[in-house]
Amino acid sequence: MSIPLRTLGASVCLALAAGRAWGQSPPDPDQQQRILQTVTGFARGYLERLPDFTCIRTTQHFLAKRADKTWNPQVKVAQELSYYQHEEHYQIVAVDDLPKKKVSLRTQAGGWVETNGNFGALMSLIFDPKVAPHFESQGRSYLHGQPVYVFAYHVSLADSIAASAKCTSWIAFTTCKTIKYGFHGFLFVDSESLDILRLTQVPEDLPASYAQGNESVDYGRVTVAGNEYLLPIADEFETTIGKTLFRNRSTYSSYKKFVAESTLSTTVVDAPEAAPAKPAVKAPARGVQTIQAANCFELRDAAARAKPSAIVRATVAAAFNDAGPAEKELLAVIHAHPDSEDATAAHMALSAMMERSGKPRQALEHSAQAAAADPDAHNPKDTRGVLEALAKYPGQSVAARGFSRLPFVQGEDGFAIAVSVNGKSSQFDIDTGAAISAISESQAKSLGIAIHDDRFPIADIGGNQLPCRLAIAGELTAGSFRLRNVPFCVLADAPETARGILGLPVLLAFDTVRWTRGGSFEIGFPSVRKNIAQSNVCFDAGNLSVQIDLGRQHLAFDLDTGNGETFLYSTFAEDFAETAKTAGAKGTYEMKGLGDSIALNAAELPEIKLGLAGFDALLHRVSLLSDPLPSNCPGCYGNAGRDLLNQAGAVTLDFKAMKLTLSR
Repeated sequence: MSIPLRTLGASVCLALAAGRAWGQSPPDPDQQQRILQTVTGFARGYLERLPDFTCIRTTQHFLAKRADKTWNPQVKVAQELSYYQHEEHYQIVAVDDLPKKKVSLRTQAGGWVETNGNFGALMSLIFDPKVAPHFESQGRSYLHGQPVYVFAYHVSLADSIAASAKCTSWIAFTTCKTIKYGFHGFLFVDSESLDILRLTQVPEDLPASYAQGNESVDYGRVTVAGNEYLLPIADEFETTIGKTLFRNRSTYSSYKKFVAESTLSTTVVDAPEAAPAKPAVKAPARGVQTIQAANCFELRDAAARAKPSAIVRATVAAAFNDAGPAEKELLAVIHAHPDSEDATAAHMALSAMMERSGKPRQALEHSAQAAAADPDAHNPKDTRGVLEALAKYPGQSVAARGFSRLPFVQGEDGFAIAVSVNGKSSQFDIDTGAAISAISESQAKSLGIAIHDDRFPIADIGGNQLPCRLAIAGELTAGSFRLRNVPFCVLADAPETARGILGLPVLLAFDTVRWTRGGSFEIGFPSVRKNIAQSNVCFDAGNLSVQIDLGRQHLAFDLDTGNGETFLYSTFAEDFAETAKTAGAKGTYEMKGLGDSIALNAAELPEIKLGLAGFDALLHRVSLLSDPLPSNCPGCYGNAGRDLLNQAGAVTLDFKAMKLTLSR
C-alpha cells in the first residue's frame, strides 16, 4: 500500500510557551512586521535558489488503531533523494536496513504510506506573492533548545494556491483531479538569524478520498561542498486511512552536491560517504501522443477520437483481450524503444496478459523487466509475489473443451457450481473479482490437492493482507472442459472459506459463461463477433471492469460476482454531488471479504437507476462509501455485485468478445 501523497500536511503536538518564554517580552507589532518581511524575502524563490543535491532520507513508519492510538513501529525505509531541475526524485535503497533487492515479500506486502515534496514546497505555498497569509504572533518559545519567535498563520481557501491531487491511472496513462484547499499551521523563526526552523501545516475541508494529513518540516543550516544552505533536516507526517493511523518520522543526512555522473549506492544507507544517486531519466518513445485516461473504457474511446501511438493501440487491445494483436504490438514497442516509458508500460501489460492466460514464467519475466527499468513500476494490484510462486510450476492449460450445462446454485452466499478436482466433486463459488482461485486447507486436503511450501500474500476487497500457500490441482473438470495445473491460494479454515472460489483464470478458460434464474449454468458456447468499440467489459489494473450508465454518463464499475451487494465508492459522491445529496444519514458499512470485516463510513442512497448492457436496473438502499477503498480499480465509481445481475433472467459473460449481456 505504497501511497504517494501530496507535499503537505502533518500533525504536530505543540506546547507553545507564549509571552516571556525566554526572559524577554513578545515582539512588538513593528518588530513582528520586520521579522515577517525578512522571512518572506528569504522564502520567496527558496526552491529556485537551491542548487542540485542528493541526500539520504530515512523514514521510520508507525501505525496505530483508532481505538487505542498505541503507535507501533511498522518499517524503516531509506531513500536516496535527488533534488535536481527544481524537482524531487526518490529511489528506495533499503528497507529495515536490508538492500531493496533482499526485502522479503511479507514486508513488501505490508506496505507503508509515503510522502514527498518536503524540500520547500510548503514554503512556497505560504509565501508565494499571490498568497496573502494571515499571521498572528504567539510570542517566544524554544525549539531544540534554541529561542524562537512563533507565529500562527492561516491561508483561506480563497487566497490559497495549495491543491491536493487524486490520480487514477491505467498503466502509463494517468488522469489527476485536483481540489484547492485552505490550511493553517505554525511558523518558528530563529530569534537571532531569523532562519525558518519549522513549518507546520494542517489542511482544511478536504474530501475524504483526497490525501489527508498534517505535517511539520524542520530546517537547519547544512554545509555542502563548502557552502552553507538552509535545508530540511527532519519531518513528521500523520494521516488516517480507514481505522488505521499512520505516522512517518524522517531524517535527512549525507547531503552532497548532485553531479550528473553520480551512481546509486545500494549497500551503505546511513553512512556519511553514501554515493549520490543518478536519477533514472528514461527517454520517451518517438511519436508518443499523450492520451488522458482513468480507465480502459476512457482509453479506448480517447484512442478512437485521435491517431493513437503504438503503445496506446496495444494497451487497448490487451485491455479488451485481443491477445494476438496486443502481444505482437507490445513486443514491437519494446524492441523499437527498449529504454522508454512506453517499453515499461508494454512489459507491464504483457505481464498482466500472460498471468491471465496461465503463463506465469513469461508474466514474471515481463514484470521483472518493468521493475528493472523503473523500480516503482507496478500494476495497482501488484501480483509479483504470486508470480514468483507460480513460475516454479507448469502453467494452467486447457486439455479438453466443449459446450456444457452444469447444475447451478444461487443463494445469499454466492453463485456456486459443482466441478470435479482430481476426480472428486466439490462446490465452488464463481467470483469474477478474484485474481486467483482460492480454497480452504481442509477442502484442499479432501480433494487430494498437494499444498506446497510456497507462500505469498493476497489482498481481499477490504484491503486485508491474507497469507496464502500455493496448491496446484492436477486436473479440474467442468462438464466437457478439462483444465490442468490449476493454481489455488490455500487459506486457513474459516466460515468465509468453507466453499472454494473459482476466480478469473478458470472462468477465462471457459471462454463464455451464462447463468439463468432457473438454475442453469452454461460454458463453452459460441462467442459473438468481437467489436472492441462495443465491448462493455475490460481488464483494468488486475480487475474485471464493466461499463455502467448513470443517465447519459458512462461509468466504470468493478464487476464482482463474489459480492452480494452493489455499492458506490467515495469518488462517486465527489463527481455526482446532486445524486449523492439524496443519501440519508451517515453510518457505517461493513465490508466483508475473506479476511476480517472492516467498518467504513458511508451513507445510503434510497434508490439509484443504473443501465447495464441495455438493461435498466433499479437498486434500493445502496451504500455510498465516504472512506476510500484500497482494492478498487483506479478509475471506477463502484462495485457491481450480484444484486445488480440478479435483476436479469439470464446473464451472459463472453470473454472473447469482452461483452456482458443481460436479458429478461
